[in-house]
Amino acid sequence: MDEKAFAGTQYVTLVNDLGRSRVLYVAEERKQSSLDGFWPMLSAEQMASIEAVAMDMWDPYVASTQAHLPGAESKIVFDKFHVAKHLSEAVDQVRRGSTKR
Repeated sequence: MDEKAFAGTQYVTLVNDLGRSRVLYVAEERKQSSLDGFWPMLSAEQMASIEAVAMDMWDPYVASTQAHLPGAESKIVFDKFHVAKHLSEAVDQVRRGSTKR
């Protein structure tokens, strides 16, 4: 799950099947309601077969996934770019704090 910008600051929400390299869903904007429209398209069997959901740390997508996917907390996988970014920022804050002493 991700958002893509186009025409400057307009966004769309995308859901991709990474295993099959295909787009499953596209919605306007990047809101929780944008992703909420995806989940009813899946059967109970399809929902049960989801092993992992890769996404950035965008709170509306996390909230939608948690609201609709059983066991979401153990299935959400944050993409490495955003994890590394947060880790780098945390290390930088510690470094700055230790040099001010």
